[in-house]
Amino acid sequence: MAFYETKNYSVFKLMDSNRKINKNNLNNIKKSLKTKGWLGGSIIVNENYEIIDGQHRFFALKELDMPIVYEIRKGYGASEVQALNVAQKSWTVVDTIESEANRGNQSYKWLDDLRKRFKFMPPHLIAKLMYGQSREGARTALTNRYFVVSYEDYERVEGWLELLAEIKPLVDLYVGRKAPFYEACCYCFSKDEIDNRQLVEKISKYMTRSVNRLGTFTDALKDLELVYNKYQRDVYVPIWAMYQKDKKAKKVKKNDK
Repeated sequence: MAFYETKNYSVFKLMDSNRKINKNNLNNIKKSLKTKGWLGGSIIVNENYEIIDGQHRFFALKELDMPIVYEIRKGYGASEVQALNVAQKSWTVVDTIESEANRGNQSYKWLDDLRKRFKFMPPHLIAKLMYGQSREGARTALTNRYFVVSYEDYERVEGWLELLAEIKPLVDLYVGRKAPFYEACCYCFSKDEIDNRQLVEKISKYMTRSVNRLGTFTDALKDLELVYNKYQRDVYVPIWAMYQKDKKAKKVKKNDK
């Protein structure tokens, strides 16, 4: 399939059957473009350059004076627009990831690679870790096809997942609610104050006696604080207090916008 690129925005047209532009989606796409650049898939148009899929990406790229990458599907029209909209509403997260990865969207290709290699981790949680926002924010970006991450994001999360793979056998034995525990581990991995290798070694050594089997994310963080600081000869690392401070800072930043 051929792909084309242009900054001649005037050739593209909207169809009456296109969904209305959602300003929140548009602003989120623009934010991703500004911070991480465009690694997204192509926009689908017909031979008359009417947009079949990707109108939000089109307007975001246009407003930022960035080139449009598109593919032409001859014979496509209103029925295909409606079919795409209906189909996408019933798609799972994995359906969307695979579809965009197959279309060449690099961010989704990286995500698809990680979810296939580390099947113990829920795809939406991997997406959250890569995207750097809330789980709901990452899911919205995924389903609306403005999920954009960098190679550095991919490498960072790959390293975390490799560490989690080392402790997975123990997690399977002693942790009932695995996703919150894995997410708490990744929060710890993201902090400069924590030696990731040391954390993994201590989890391996003290897992059976220190972990709340059915704990929440909060419980897991508190458990990990106890595990990491066990027999710690250096400075005590207050993981739970660090998380509370980060959470408060995010809230202040959000209110300032």
